Parts: sequence; structure tokens; C-alpha cells
Amino acid sequence: EKEILYIAAVIGRSFTKNLLEQIVQRSSSELSSYLNALQDNGLVFRVGIEPFTSYEFKHALVQELTYNSILKEKRAEYHRAIATTVQSGYGHISSPEPEKVAWHLENCGEIEEAIGLLKLAGRRAVAISAHQEAAQHFRHALHMAHQHELPKEEIEQILLLLGPQLLAESGFASAEVKKVYGEAESISSNSDNKEQFSRVLWGLWSNYVVGADLDKASNIASEFLRNAIEFDSPQDIVAGHYMNGVSQYYYGQLGSARLSFNEAKAIYRTMPPDEMDIRYGFDFNIIASSYLLWIN
Repeated sequence: EKEILYIAAVIGRSFTKNLLEQIVQRSSSELSSYLNALQDNGLVFRVGIEPFTSYEFKHALVQELTYNSILKEKRAEYHRAIATTVQSGYGHISSPEPEKVAWHLENCGEIEEAIGLLKLAGRRAVAISAHQEAAQHFRHALHMAHQHELPKEEIEQILLLLGPQLLAESGFASAEVKKVYGEAESISSNSDNKEQFSRVLWGLWSNYVVGADLDKASNIASEFLRNAIEFDSPQDIVAGHYMNGVSQYYYGQLGSARLSFNEAKAIYRTMPPDEMDIRYGFDFNIIASSYLLWIN
């Protein structure tokens, strides 16, 4: 019976009877009896009524002490069983909280699968403009990728998912933005992937333009747009025109800036917004329009 308490602690501070029942493979009445005993002893309390009952450890310390008392190998076994059960419960549809499944996978050594779910959680957060939450998921994925020395290509991909969220969360001049895009540049410089390299240039340009290093920013913007046109990437062409527009604006070349911003707006309207949000983190139509208002 102690195993039931152990598994509950591994699930987390709160857990459902339904999930617990699937893992411990006990009858519903037997499990209810044990959970009632835990309540009577003041260890957990029940929330809701059947069949939607959930339980919560009365104190976080109780859950933490129980969790830490489990042998490491056994704990990993429980994490794997929980992750498998949750994933199988949704069939081909991903769990509504992939970051929680990722935590269980991380703790049973399934690192690459855990990172994949953290990236999914981050993308979902981006889709609702929850940039801080998205950055948190991508940071965790990056930490794991570094810790377990995953291939440079995987690390670069995570860096380029994290970068736009940092731009939205912390601003272009952030030290973390410079660090993330600097690391991505060191990886991309040894790669033939021009699309990835363009995304690195975007981050570096953002940092330079806010730092008032206009010469570097202008050179990067021109290189970015050339690459985008060469590889016929509509998303990057939008960004390239916007980047040139900003550089021209701060140089006082307002006529050229107006043309660049209008070009960015015209192409942006033809693009799927979700893809642009994930890649760049904001709405080019809105920010280009803002610059045009100042120009006019």
C-alpha cells in the first residue's frame, strides 16, 4: 500500500484518482479505501466528487519528503509509468499539458522526448502570445540540451525558438538576447543552413539597432534581405524590409524607410500569422504601421 503513496508523490502535489488507478492497478473501491485512510491521517485532502475527484497533499513538504524517500531507480520507473499512462490516454493527441509529461520523461532519462514536449509546450504558449511562459519552456529545453550534450543542430534550433520570446519578454537590448543569438551565431557560422543563419542575423540586428550601433545593424539588414530574396523566403523578406526600414529611419532616410515599411506590410498580409509569430515573436504589420505614423 505504501507504493500508492509513493506513486502519488511522484505524480506531484496534486493527483487524480483516475490516473493513480491506472498505474497502481488496484480496484476502484480498494484505492478509495486507501485514499480515505490518507485523508483520515491528514496527509491529503479530496477535491471534487466522483468521477472527477482529485487529491492534493496537505503540505508540499509531505509530498517532497515522500518523493525523496523513494530509491532513485524506483522513482525513475514511476516517472516512466506516469508519462506512458498520460500519453496513452490521449492516443495520437498530445497531452494538454506537455510540460508536465516532459518533467516525468526528464526524470526517467528520456531526454530527447522530454525536450520535444517542452518545445511543443513553448510553441503552444507562443500561439497565445504567452511569451514569458514560452521562454521558460525553451530555457528549460536548452538547459537539458546543454547538460546532456545534444548535437549542435538541436541546440541551435532551441536557441532560435528561445530568441524571439526573449525579444518580446525582455527587449532587444537584453544581455540574454545577445548571449542567445551570439551562441546561435557561433553554431550557424559552421553550417550551410542559410535559413537558420538568417534567424541568427535577425537577433543580432535587433540587439545592435537598439544599442545604436547603426552601421552594424544596417549591414546585417542588407545581408538578411539579400539572403531572404535569394532563397525566396516570404517570412524573411517581410522581416528584411522591416529591418531596412528601421535602419533607414534612424539614419534619417525617411523616404526610403517609408518604402521599406510599406513593402513589409504588403507581404505580411499574405502570410500565415502563426508562423510569423513563432519565428519572430511579434506582428510586423503593427510595428511597421507605427513607424509609418511617425514618418507621416
